[in-house]
Amino acid sequence: MVITNIIVQDKNKNRYSIFIDDAFAFGIDGKDLLYYKLKKGQHLSLKTFCFLKDELEYIRARDRAVKYLGHSPKSRAEVIANLTQKGFSLENIEKVVSMLSGKGYIDDIKFAKIFINHKLKINNFAKKRIITELLLKGLRKEDILEAFEQFEAENMQNMQSLELEAAQLALNKKIKHKNLPTDLKEKQRLVNFLLRKGFSYQTIENVIKQEENK
Repeated sequence: MVITNIIVQDKNKNRYSIFIDDAFAFGIDGKDLLYYKLKKGQHLSLKTFCFLKDELEYIRARDRAVKYLGHSPKSRAEVIANLTQKGFSLENIEKVVSMLSGKGYIDDIKFAKIFINHKLKINNFAKKRIITELLLKGLRKEDILEAFEQFEAENMQNMQSLELEAAQLALNKKIKHKNLPTDLKEKQRLVNFLLRKGFSYQTIENVIKQEENK
């Protein structure tokens, strides 16, 4: 196997197309071309060729994952799904995820705590609804519960009072600080709204009582 040509790619001047025996073999970044000291006329064994293909795929998978994580925090399952969608091999996906987890870039408990904070304080979701959404994102239930425990400890409040506050905020947004409707059908609509947010009947009853006693 002989490298018969190395051509700068038209769409990206920092990448090169490597041709082996006059057929396109793979693309490579300029820095990697220098690192592996590839040049026209060079002979490659099958073992070296396979190593290069695998190593370059790993680099592309790593760079893709870092870029994906750069937009916003992601769960381990989301990173795996994104890399799988891009067609990377399972072996290289596992290597990338393991490396990023070891460096702290992927941390499902940390991710869950950020998610809990946002959904509780911004979206006014209840714990049950948040757990459901985190499970759908591929997190393990034990990691979710650990995240809730840490979040509760860090906020120095219990989840019951946090949920009550979130339910009150959700109700206020819905009624826009007007008086609570006396019509039973309208009141039931508010109850159903809070149920969809994931609040328990007990929490809903408490927040409605608080509103009625104002």
